[in-house]
Amino acid sequence: MQHEVEFCEVSVVDLNSEIEAIESGLLEAGVTLTKFCFLAKISVSTWTRWRSGVVAPNFSTWSRVEATYEDMGGARSKDVSQVHSISQSEGAT
Repeated sequence: MQHEVEFCEVSVVDLNSEIEAIESGLLEAGVTLTKFCFLAKISVSTWTRWRSGVVAPNFSTWSRVEATYEDMGGARSKDVSQVHSISQSEGAT
């Protein structure tokens, strides 16, 4: 019996577009990449390797990054109090 397996792949072009969109939204909202990475529980160096194409995120990690960005309201709001409340609830880990 043969099983079909579906993979969720994000092409490098799509990943770069997503990264650029997130970085643009963070800049617009006045949120640093360091703060965002802290909230997403990834290192800045990991983000940099993704951006440069050295490595790609696994599905679980990228899902967490997207969820963090969405929790921040897409980081499009100029009111970043939401970001501060998220970081307060996360606590320093």
